[in-house]
Amino acid sequence: MKPTVIKTNRKKELFNAKKVYKSIYAACLSTQLSKKECTKLAQQIHKEVVKLFEKQHCLLSEEITATVTKAMHKRKKELAFMYKTHKDLS
Repeated sequence: MKPTVIKTNRKKELFNAKKVYKSIYAACLSTQLSKKECTKLAQQIHKEVVKLFEKQHCLLSEEITATVTKAMHKRKKELAFMYKTHKDLS
């Protein structure tokens, strides 16, 4: 069974790991971190999201957002703010 995400409009789509990574990386860049730091953080947080799918094959997009936001907040509060703001605007 392929990992699936249930979006806020309740539509299902296949989990796109690259999309999650890119959004984490973009949030990091917007806080003036170096590209190297952004890559490292994006990889670490991305792994946490991928681990969620080891336990369940279908997740709500809100669960993914909450996991990313929490992981960012632990590392740097403004990261979580920028990620959440980016998600709200897109």
